[in-house]
Amino acid sequence: MFAQHYPALIVVLPLMAAPLVVFFGSRQFAWWVAFLGSIACTFMGVSLLLTVSGGEVLSYHLGDWPPPWGIELKVDMLNALILTLVSGMSTVVLPFALRTVPDEVADDRIYLFYGSWLLCL
Repeated sequence: MFAQHYPALIVVLPLMAAPLVVFFGSRQFAWWVAFLGSIACTFMGVSLLLTVSGGEVLSYHLGDWPPPWGIELKVDMLNALILTLVSGMSTVVLPFALRTVPDEVADDRIYLFYGSWLLCL
């Protein structure tokens, strides 16, 4: 149902989750939002990778506006592979970050770290 919107959702999801994390300011909430967002992006990346593995290119027009006036997102094999690798690595690393980030970042700023993490995703 949402699969046709994955090219846009994989961009919008982390960008919408980052302010949510900063707004609530809770360390545990921030980690859970970052982890679940990372899992969702990994799932969408794998789905896009399987869709374009035959060599076709997905084209998504934001707002249903054609390319000369609107924004067009294109997903080919290389884009889908990079999406899957980056979000997959994020999903693998975040469980370890739960224990190691408090050693490196001040406790009152950990939620900002995870907000930045989501913006980088």
